[in-house]
Amino acid sequence: MPSHGISQAWRARVVTLALLAAIVGCFSAEAELWPMSSFRLFSGLRSAESSGTLLVAVAGDGSEHRIDVQKNPTAARSALHQVADLPHQTRSQQRGAVMAWLRIGAMDPSDFVAVRLYRVRVRNSTHEGAPPQVLSKRLEVEVPL
Repeated sequence: MPSHGISQAWRARVVTLALLAAIVGCFSAEAELWPMSSFRLFSGLRSAESSGTLLVAVAGDGSEHRIDVQKNPTAARSALHQVADLPHQTRSQQRGAVMAWLRIGAMDPSDFVAVRLYRVRVRNSTHEGAPPQVLSKRLEVEVPL
């Protein structure tokens, strides 16, 4: 009897360690392999309206240019998570973050005087590839360059 219990405990450990190794492997490789992760499947609300953030660079003439951090998907993941912290950071931390985001977006920081972070509410387009319609826009923080 005791050897049977040890065998089950050993099997449970092997299964647990294999599962943990698979999770760590998927995380390390940034792989979205179901069932290890279904974040992309459930991470976005699919409705007519949504809210989010908009990061724009401000030129000397006051025109705003969207910073597209999606040009570098690996860096975009961490950048998008850090955007929410921007208003709570020190000026030097803010400046360091926005300079990095400008570089990720392939934008020359010397072409701009500031970066603005807006909280936006948008109506999503039903047409593939069409941009969403901005319904409201509230300035969260402006970081001078």
